[in-house]
Amino acid sequence: MRHKQTKISIIALLFLLFMFISLNGCILKLESSPEKTINPEKCPDGVWDEAEQKDPDLCPEDKPNGTPQPNMSDSPEPEGIVLNIPHSIVSIPLSIENSIENSCIGFKIAYSPDKMATINMIGAGWTTLMWPHFTWGRIEKKPGLYDFSEMDKTVKAAQENNIATLAELQPFADWDQDWDPDCRAKKEEYLCKPKDMQAYKRFVAKTVERYDGDGENDMPGLKIPIRYWEIINEPDIKEDPKVIFFVGDEEDYFEVLKESYQTIKQVCPDCKVLQGAAAAVESTFLSFWDNIFELGGADYFDIANVHYVGRGDLSTLNVRPFKELLDKHSIKKPIWVTEAVLQSSSARSSLQGALSAGASKVFFVGFGVGESAPAGEYSADFMGITESCPQTT
Repeated sequence: MRHKQTKISIIALLFLLFMFISLNGCILKLESSPEKTINPEKCPDGVWDEAEQKDPDLCPEDKPNGTPQPNMSDSPEPEGIVLNIPHSIVSIPLSIENSIENSCIGFKIAYSPDKMATINMIGAGWTTLMWPHFTWGRIEKKPGLYDFSEMDKTVKAAQENNIATLAELQPFADWDQDWDPDCRAKKEEYLCKPKDMQAYKRFVAKTVERYDGDGENDMPGLKIPIRYWEIINEPDIKEDPKVIFFVGDEEDYFEVLKESYQTIKQVCPDCKVLQGAAAAVESTFLSFWDNIFELGGADYFDIANVHYVGRGDLSTLNVRPFKELLDKHSIKKPIWVTEAVLQSSSARSSLQGALSAGASKVFFVGFGVGESAPAGEYSADFMGITESCPQTT
């Protein structure tokens, strides 16, 4: 009997303990949940704040459209949907502003920040460099060892002055040419086509990728992308070893042009390629390009390119005779004059003549003043010259 009474007492104690815990929990819950009140200063105030989002009934007047909106920060993410997208995935590709893109005037300069600033003062939109170039061996100093610092500096100086860059690719690296005496020109430069074409193409791809503005592996701080690439300067010069820019014949240049074009387009389909510019329009030079076009070279550039360096047709900066060669091969492409060396007094009339003959851009060499002229100084003949550019809407 005593054992039975003890058992009942234990059960009673457990029941009382359970009731005490339950009642205490209810009291705590009530104490932690104060009565909902509306703050007259914040309801209605036109702002559906955090407290009202958690409790839509707290201030119905502030609900958007009178219906409660979910607080996405408190909602679980559905399976299979990633809301935290990395910045690189949603980067908006850079482009060249229309005001720069449509400018018909540029300048070919030896790099200096002062000269970049002068281009901006004139109001021109473009530059291309006499020096330095985007040369394979100056960037990939040893196989696999890249140093873009020199070219980054030029690109940054251009974009700081609201200028776009026409980049000149030079497919030469001494370590690739292996100091071959048959490739030697201009003192210690080796200027044959690449011996390791695959290595050259890797360099081209990496270089174009750095400056194309697509958000992948771009130069830090890139604002104005490089979308125009010229393949070698004046490869048609053969008469003077001191000024040769390419050691090779038409087939050699055709191969470089083709491989460069295809690689650039793989990396940057919207980029445009210029052939390496006819140095002049005498038969010696035009025959080189005639052979290139016979090989199918027109398939591997987007913009035709010619120079005027004091020889040929001043009135059109050699556009008219070069266009005649293009017409012979039924080549219908834009034409740029990427080097115009002339007296500044003829700049405006020659520009107008070139544009009338079919050119869309002209790059002048120098500012019509001496190299020792102070920064920002340029000939009065360039004042207002940008007004000669066709107006676009």
